[in-house]
Amino acid sequence: MAQAKELEAEALDERSNQSAVERQTEASHKSGTIWEAVRKADQAALERLLDADSNSINARGPVGECPIHMLFLYGTEAHLNMAQYLITRFPETIVQSYNQPDAPPGALELIVQSAHAELIMHPRLIDLVDRKWERFARRYFFRRFLVTLAYLFVFLLTTILDQTRIERIKHEGDENVVISVEYPACLFCAGIIIVNIFRLLNIQAQTTVLALVSIIGWGYMLFFVMAFQLTGPFVVMIYEMLFHDVLRFCIIYMVFLIGFSQAFFVLFNNNGFGGFFMSVKQCFLGMLGDFDIDHYTGTTFQYASVSLLVIYVIVVTILLLNLLIAMMGDTYGNVIEGATHIWHLERARIVFAIENEMSTDERMLDENKYWTNVDGKRYLQIIRTKIEDHYLTKQHQHAVLNALRQRLSQLNDRKTHIDSSEVTNTGNCDHDIAQLEEATEWLTILLHDTAISTDDEQSQANKPLQVPISLPTLAEKLSKVKLSFEESSHFFGRIATQSRPS
Repeated sequence: MAQAKELEAEALDERSNQSAVERQTEASHKSGTIWEAVRKADQAALERLLDADSNSINARGPVGECPIHMLFLYGTEAHLNMAQYLITRFPETIVQSYNQPDAPPGALELIVQSAHAELIMHPRLIDLVDRKWERFARRYFFRRFLVTLAYLFVFLLTTILDQTRIERIKHEGDENVVISVEYPACLFCAGIIIVNIFRLLNIQAQTTVLALVSIIGWGYMLFFVMAFQLTGPFVVMIYEMLFHDVLRFCIIYMVFLIGFSQAFFVLFNNNGFGGFFMSVKQCFLGMLGDFDIDHYTGTTFQYASVSLLVIYVIVVTILLLNLLIAMMGDTYGNVIEGATHIWHLERARIVFAIENEMSTDERMLDENKYWTNVDGKRYLQIIRTKIEDHYLTKQHQHAVLNALRQRLSQLNDRKTHIDSSEVTNTGNCDHDIAQLEEATEWLTILLHDTAISTDDEQSQANKPLQVPISLPTLAEKLSKVKLSFEESSHFFGRIATQSRPS
């Protein structure tokens, strides 16, 4: 007995010497645990464990991660499918607290950091981001936008005034001084002079730095542009083109640029590094079509120079530039296809960035609370209201119209078949009538489902695709089609009755 206690104590001491990561690794390899099911992406085992104990979804490992966090960290397709299953079954796992000392990152944070555009389109996640945006993010966002815009305009004005100088124009012996600076400008100039006095170093490179900072400062405005559905995808598009398409183009183009520059440098017999860089400049301008053919024919090796120029124009100007345009077109198509997903993901990033900068006290303010406290737990309350008029997306309309056209085509085929063959087979008639009755039933269900599902679809609808077709109007049209089906069913029924042998 004493020996068993000693062995148990040694095991505890050994565990205490292990790091949290090592203990988490051991737990993930222990059979029959939720951590093993998560590691193996075994959804069946996970469902069995959750059915036996639903509280295991809130379990914390030695590192502090819960099962849904581990699924996002693994990041494979199977793990992400399991994460989607957990979010659907346990929506409360979405709402996470931030900035707590021992709290791991929340599900929304992991989705944003991993850029999973498909998971962000889950209805509950969209509701969560919308609620955060309405409660606090939109207010903080526009406040920061106005402050940044005001700062950039002041920065622009001070930069202009810093380079404002007195111009002297000599005209007919008179000396006129042109000054276009008013009292506010003088105050800004005085402020700049005071700032310059406190500059410790007067380096000429500060002008270059100021020019670069100007571009970076206005580039920060793209952060605010990304929050809008109209412009957000285009910012992503520009980013993808610059850092993927243009980058690949530049890598390939540099090979041709250096090669042809060296060739022209040798043929033109230029002098030193200055001559080589002049050759590089001429090749770059040649890519844009700005070249002087006389410059290439006025050399000793004019035939070789002109031949290389023609090859350079064909390879670079015609081939590479059009290849770049084709790559950009492909990027545009890919981005615009998932514009809604990208916009939701970027807005979630903005909301998360704003929330992460807020203090705990700011989040707990009543005006910033997006959750409802029930029995000491946080819940996201989702309100679905039924209104008389809804607006259907084009995708929804196309789905309804395609289904109706299919049924109308079937109806016409039935009618043609019965008219041409003068039906005498009761079984065939009954089958046709059953098909029409099924179509009538389908229309009834469609009318009901359309009225119900529009609330959910409207929350995910892409607003620019919305068109003003209200449900009552659509229901009236579908009712007329339904009546037409019923009349056709009775018509075929009478034919079938008359065709039966007495």
